[in-house]
Amino acid sequence: MGLVIQNTTIRLTDLLLPTQYEIVDLDATSVTFLGPAIMMMQGSVKLAGESQFLNDMEDILWDLPAGKTSVVGVVGLTNPSFTDCRFQGIGIAGDHASFTQLLGRTTV
Repeated sequence: MGLVIQNTTIRLTDLLLPTQYEIVDLDATSVTFLGPAIMMMQGSVKLAGESQFLNDMEDILWDLPAGKTSVVGVVGLTNPSFTDCRFQGIGIAGDHASFTQLLGRTTV
């Protein structure tokens, strides 16, 4: 079991230890995540309930070439689960296919 957090507001980067670049199996419910930060999600990603990004989608998406799996300077999230979470000042790094899967739309 990974990190479980609920009912709080926290900077995404505060979840990392000084030598850590990735969070595996994060389970967050009713959490407001604050930036500045860029996250890169992989594996099984769950966005449920009233989860929402509080900035314009065009401003938060960091488009990467298809198949790129390693990026320096991002917070890696593997198999995260977000329920009723809010993201403020947080960018998302990924390719077009990952944005489509994550956001449930074909136009980003």
